[in-house]
Formats: sequence, C-alpha cells, structure tokens
Amino acid sequence: MALGRTLGVALAGIDGHVVDVEADVASGLPAFTVTGLPDAALGEARDRVRAACANSQVPIPMQRLTVNLSPASLPKAGTGFDLAIAVAVLVAAEQVPQAAVDGVVHLGEPGARRAAAAGARGAAGGRRRGPGRGAAGRGAHRERPRGGARARCAGAAREQPGGARRVVPR
Repeated sequence: MALGRTLGVALAGIDGHVVDVEADVASGLPAFTVTGLPDAALGEARDRVRAACANSQVPIPMQRLTVNLSPASLPKAGTGFDLAIAVAVLVAAEQVPQAAVDGVVHLGEPGARRAAAAGARGAAGGRRRGPGRGAAGRGAHRERPRGGARARCAGAAREQPGGARRVVPR
C-alpha cells in the first residue's frame, strides 16, 4: 500500500509544535503501532481510531499499520492526535487522496459514532455539516482549539472549504 501524511500539533507548555503524522499500511499480521514518544493516552489511539472508522463505514484495513509522529524527541500527549492519525491511515489505505490533506493540520478526537467519516469527508472536500445537521454535525473536523494556545502554535489557522483548517505561518 502507500504512505499517508498529515499534520498535528503537540503542546509543550503554552508553545505548540507542528508534528508530522505518517501512516504506513503494509502486508502482514494485523497490528497497529504508534511510534514517536507517545504517552499512554496516545498509545490507546489505535482502539479509538479503529472504532471510529469502522462505525463511520470507512474501515481501516486489517493489515500491519505503523504510525510515526515526528519529531520523535518531542513528547506527544493526549487524544488530540486521534483525528490526524485516522486521516493519515485513511490516506495510506487510499480511501482519502493525499492532495486533499496536504498542509492541513488535523486536531481533535473522532467520536465512536460518525465523526471520523465527517473528518474524512471534510478533508476530501466533501459535504460540510454544521451544528444541528445530524450526528456528524459534531464531526471532529469542526473541532475548535481550546484555550487559545493551539491557535497560536504555528501560525494563524484559516478555515478552508470542507471545514478543514490550514495553518498559515506568521
């Protein structure tokens, strides 16, 4: 299969750092490995991502999945990488085109219901759903940064068509 790439953000105090999220789907026994100094909550992302994608009718292939979060020297914590991991895996599985997610920072955690599909559709330029428009209206691609620190991390976040956000360096 292919390599999927997208971007996420790691917080170190009040400073945000852009993190490359790379996913590889390879033949072999089914496994899901997250590397790049993840904490315990991020290590559980494999279960949350699989459940969200399966319940969103975009299942992840039952193959060997390796997700790398770089730079490896920077600690990554929390569930805010789940959406970026899901999108990178869907790109690697060739269910979302790489061009649709290039340069887009994905922040948030997909719910076990349909949020991953909403995030994937938003990344691919699909239908945008807002509040009050069904369960996917609470889709993770519409997740807003909390506390303001994430918004200042690497530049100004600009909303793009489809609900995705693009980080513009300052």
